[in-house]
Amino acid sequence: FARAKKDIATCEKMAEYSLPLINDNDRILTHCNSGALATCGRGTALGAITKAHQAGKNIFVYVDETRPLLQGARLTAWELKKEQVPHALICDSFAAYLMQQKRVDKIFVGADRITRQGDVANKIGTYQIVPGKEDNAYLVNTTTGAAWVLTYRTLPTGREPVAIPYKFIKFS
Repeated sequence: FARAKKDIATCEKMAEYSLPLINDNDRILTHCNSGALATCGRGTALGAITKAHQAGKNIFVYVDETRPLLQGARLTAWELKKEQVPHALICDSFAAYLMQQKRVDKIFVGADRITRQGDVANKIGTYQIVPGKEDNAYLVNTTTGAAWVLTYRTLPTGREPVAIPYKFIKFS
């Protein structure tokens, strides 16, 4: 119970700290699920987005479907609809096009693991949206929200193997 209370407080602090990073009329891209369904509180990266909406900021969120398990389509889109945050579900490969067309102002993602240096490991598909900002000669501010417990202080950088639990889908 104490751990849950700490997670709730941590999520709330992350949302508060992130509030100044989100401007009125921002178009935000997110990948996977980092909301209330992934935490005990309001969520990490998605918690910041819902907090901005509740604070009256006019924002729009592009939700990557997040293959292969479709966490964005099944979870993030549901949470944003529940919170009445304007959003659109997009296929993962559409994100680079939106950035190239200058229709993304910010990228907010969660993290599965963070190294001591601050390198982030997240769901497959996250890497392709972050380098896309330079490839398209268009700067997009990327913010990662994650709980302290995900930090691997023994790993200096992301060049070393980072243990991420894999879930395989059995197709019949």
